[in-house]
Amino acid sequence: MNYDKLIELEKNGKALIGVDRVMARQFYIHVPIDKIEKETGEAPYIEKIIVFSAFVLGPLSLLSSIVLGFWIFNWWGIISLIVFPIIYFWYFSTSVRGGAKMIWVSAELIVLACIYFFKIVDAHQVTGLLTAFVLSLWFVRLLYCSSTIFLRGFVIRNERAYQYLSSYLEIKSIE
Repeated sequence: MNYDKLIELEKNGKALIGVDRVMARQFYIHVPIDKIEKETGEAPYIEKIIVFSAFVLGPLSLLSSIVLGFWIFNWWGIISLIVFPIIYFWYFSTSVRGGAKMIWVSAELIVLACIYFFKIVDAHQVTGLLTAFVLSLWFVRLLYCSSTIFLRGFVIRNERAYQYLSSYLEIKSIE
């Protein structure tokens, strides 16, 4: 099927261009921007910055939440050292699935941030700790959701990107 026909079918809701989340993340993290531009004629700087920022800020938020755990609870912070990475890596593994959305973690982050910043609960330090930890989960989900959305949009708007990445795409007919 030629590109123009595929894009027409996709716009009409009769075809779906699927992108593997792990491949999308790897594309934006590992492929140099000059190589992308050479192969596709387009340099997705903003997309690469967003994906790379999420890639870096997720672990940094996790680390900061662990440090906050020790700062707030002293030696009881060992609990955050054990529990937070387990939850983080479990959440990381669920984020690569196609059905993983950002809505719930975003809602949790907004609620916790509001509780923290508006001092709704007296346990201000604990809500700060939980906000930092949920922020790390939000960055993980942002990493995979944004890279997938960006790459899918890239191959839809750029025929050369479609040709370059066609072996990694899955085309489904919807009828």
